[in-house]
Order: sequence, then C-alpha cells, then structure tokens
Amino acid sequence: MRFNSMLPPSLRVIPNATLRLIGDLRDATLPRREIARSRHTDAELQAIRDAAAAHRADGRHRAALILKVVAVRRETRNAVVLDFEAADGAAVAFRAGQFFTLRADIDGREIRRSYSVCSDPASGRLAVCVKRVSGGLMSNWLNDNAAPGMLLSADGPQGRFGAELRADDERELILIAGGSGITPLLSMLKTALGQGRRDVHLIYANRGVRSVIFKGELDELAARHSRLRVTHVIERPSKRWSGRVGRLTSESLRELLPGSADRDMYVCGPEGMMESVRLHGERSGWEPSSLHFEHFVDQSSTVTERTPGVELQPRRVVMRASGRSFDVQPGETLLEAGLRAGAPMQFSCTMGGCASCRVSVKSGTFHMPEPHCLTGEEMAAGDCLACIAQPLSDLELNC
Repeated sequence: MRFNSMLPPSLRVIPNATLRLIGDLRDATLPRREIARSRHTDAELQAIRDAAAAHRADGRHRAALILKVVAVRRETRNAVVLDFEAADGAAVAFRAGQFFTLRADIDGREIRRSYSVCSDPASGRLAVCVKRVSGGLMSNWLNDNAAPGMLLSADGPQGRFGAELRADDERELILIAGGSGITPLLSMLKTALGQGRRDVHLIYANRGVRSVIFKGELDELAARHSRLRVTHVIERPSKRWSGRVGRLTSESLRELLPGSADRDMYVCGPEGMMESVRLHGERSGWEPSSLHFEHFVDQSSTVTERTPGVELQPRRVVMRASGRSFDVQPGETLLEAGLRAGAPMQFSCTMGGCASCRVSVKSGTFHMPEPHCLTGEEMAAGDCLACIAQPLSDLELNC
C-alpha cells in the first residue's frame, strides 16, 4: 500500500508538487513521501493525517513520520527554533540527547539532515534548533522558509547520546557545548533539573555574545535553579562583556574543571573543542567512561573524501544473511552502491551522524572518513557506516 494511494485524488497531483514521490529508498517495503509546503487547507491536512495514520497501521511498512511546524522562533540572526507536532495528532516520544532526520525537496533534490531536539521530553513539546551553515542546503532553506503549517517528513527519534543519563545519579553533571552543540545539551539540562538532585554545570563556548543560542532561556533557568551554573566563554567579546574570554582549550578547562573529581560529562561542538576536552580529560585522569561525545557532521557538502594511495577499482560486496551481492564502483559508498543495486539497506541521515546504516563487516577492509558517530569499540568490532564507508577490498557483511 503506497502512502500516495491513501490520499484523495486532489492531493495526489497538485500544483508545485506538494506531494513528491521519494521512492522505494531501501526496498519495496519502505515507500516514502515528502510534504514540504507551508499552506494547506483543512481538508488537505485532514487527508494527510488520515493517510499517515493508515500508513503506520499497515504492518508491511515502517511508518513515515509527518511533522507539522506549529511555531517558528528566531534565536539569533543565524539560528531558528522550530516547534513541531505530529500531523495526525499522535504523541511523539523521544529521549533527551536524541535527534530527528528531516527530509525536504530542495531545488529538485531530496535533502536529509539531522537535528537534535532542544526541548524537554517531559514537556510534551518537540522542538529542534537549526543554525544556518555556509553552503548548507537544508539549514539555509529552513531558516529562510520555515513557517507555521509547513509539513515535513522525518525519521526518528534516533541517537544514543545521553542514553546514560540516570535520575538517581548524584555525580555533578558537566555539559560542555560549542555553538549549536548546545541543542542536545539543553534538552539534557532540562531533564536533569527536572529529575533528581544533582548539580549541573554548563560550559558554553561561542565566538560572540550575539551568537549565543538560548541565552535568554539559560539565564531564566539559572535564576530558577540553584543547582545550575552556566559559564559562558566568548572568543570575540564586546567591550561590555565581563565574563570569560577566549577559546575553550585544555588550559582553560584546567581552570574551569580542576582536579579529577568523579563527574558525568557530555560534550557537543566543533571537533577542535571536543579534542581539547578529550586531551584535558586524559591529562587529568578522568575515567574515559565518564566522557560522552556527540559529533556534528559538516552539512555544507556531501562526503567527498577519498583514500589516497588506494587503487581505484570495483569491489564486490556480499551480504551473508540475504545472499545478495553487488559491486561498489570507485568513488561510491556502500550505501550508494547498495541502493543502486536494489539491496535492502537501512539509512537515514546519509552523513555518518545517526548510525541507522551501521553494518557489521565479517571480512575485508574499508575507509570511513571522520567525523562520524561510531565509538572506538564499535569500530574495533568491525562495524561501519554504509553511508560514508568505501571498500578498500572485497567485503563480506553480516547482514
């Protein structure tokens, strides 16, 4: 049963391609639809709600989540917060630290990007923050076009960041954010303040005061909760700035987080900042298990990194469980080649950020560019992300 067939004829073909066939992306059992127009009549919205509900009820398909923008709030000149609700009125559950992958038709191309939730799961509100990225197709499109009533197709919730948060944990919770890395940490901060009794220290680095996302909300939370301490670190402050100045480096972290106290730490931001945190943690004797990182993938382009010194030739990939096989041409990722061959491959963000496409490699070698969301343990076990991995030899997959 196709999602489009559940809609009335008037919605199957309408001006400007309001409903566009994304196609059977993974296999014939996973049809998708994109809805990315900002205005619909009440009858059209009801038809979409009914179709989405019927699509989820059909056991042969994985449900496509249709989100409706209910509010748009500009946080800074380059960042906007979007409040969503499910188009069919169903509740959308998620955990602090998770993200949703939004899909839109931009200039005739299907674009997928993942955005972390910034709202508190207990609030019943689903909100994401989208920061404008130079050359970013989705981030710029949403900043320029998002409006109440817009409908977007989405996958999620996804992600394991924050899964270790426990209400009974009494260790000090340290949240270290850089730029838009505040997004998942804000959701975790709100969750921690609403549960248990632990102290929370947010260290938030930005280039300028005007680029601080959620500054007003953070000020309000700090005023209401004595357990919350917020430390801003500004690289290029105004003359009136009286707080900390500079970049978040290993040296500045030594002042902010002295000693090797037992802490629970979550970090999200630019790779350079996170490497500084990692280095300081090693020098300070922090338990590696107490440090949790969320990697943001550059959304301004697709994966273009190639492995130098590797002979470019087709590689054969065999999927053990299904018995299927396909060839990966030079320059292709496992996912690109698998989808081209019609293999039943799972995926979502296509940028190495969500692990939906993770596969286990039984034999063979591959290259996977950084950054990505896999842990060192997962990589050591032979896991790879099909959306960015390129084979260096013939591969045999455990799937």
